[in-house]
Amino acid sequence: MTMQPSDVVMLVNVLYFGHLREVTLKDKETIEMPSGATVGTLIEFLEGKYGPEYRTAMDAIKGLRILVDGRDHTLLGGKEAPLNEGCTVVFLPPIAGG
Repeated sequence: MTMQPSDVVMLVNVLYFGHLREVTLKDKETIEMPSGATVGTLIEFLEGKYGPEYRTAMDAIKGLRILVDGRDHTLLGGKEAPLNEGCTVVFLPPIAGG
């Protein structure tokens, strides 16, 4: 039996900070995604896993940055930014100082 491209999976590391950490009850996790997954695919998966609270939390964080291996996803294609085996995706809210 040969493996179809859609059957190939990769592991993606995800780090959560701020309110998203509260929603997921995790600071990090490793998620199995299909080969060819994008940032948008990952977000859809996380919404399905954690429910509408996840999307609500994402929408409520003004200035939320999504980093893929340390680079802002908007520089890599936005929600179409490709994910690779072993990459790290960070959902980073703005840092408040004072």
